[in-house]
Amino acid sequence: MVEPTNKKRKLEPINGHGQPALAKQESFSAVLEQLEAEEDASGDSIETSAAWPRPAAPKLNTQRDSIAFQQIELEEASEPKHGPTIRLFGVTERGNSVLAHVHGFKPYFYVAAPQGFLNKDLEPLKDKINQMSFGLTVTNCAIFNRRSLWGYRGDETVPFIKITCADPKGIPKVKDEHLFSILGTMCRLG
Repeated sequence: MVEPTNKKRKLEPINGHGQPALAKQESFSAVLEQLEAEEDASGDSIETSAAWPRPAAPKLNTQRDSIAFQQIELEEASEPKHGPTIRLFGVTERGNSVLAHVHGFKPYFYVAAPQGFLNKDLEPLKDKINQMSFGLTVTNCAIFNRRSLWGYRGDETVPFIKITCADPKGIPKVKDEHLFSILGTMCRLG
């Protein structure tokens, strides 16, 4: 077994009280000014708009033209005029930046349907969730057969409940421990 070697540390100067002397530090703004001055002097700009300029955007008629782009990022928002909105940030094949607003999106998630859960249970489920979340959080519930990601089952599908919410902020309210207790109670009563 090889023993690690001891590394020697460079000792800092000691002040009159036996403590390491503190070097005078420049302010953050002074450091930034110095970096900008060095950048200007060297001619190397780190500004992305100067280093990688985007080509001019083509004129588009929103009624007849379509656009294909690679999505880079996505964010959810809620706009007063349009309600739930998804903002897609991306770039076209020609290198143009894109920001697409998708209005009217209704956020949803799937949960595995418990054994014995039927279509007639969907409306009572929606009502019970809305009652427990103190408002109209869930707008729709539907059953879909999907492949489960939990364990390999080949092409076998299992029933899932698609729960659609009025707003993205409603999903955490619904996806808490109450949902599973509601589903469990409904299946025992059914």
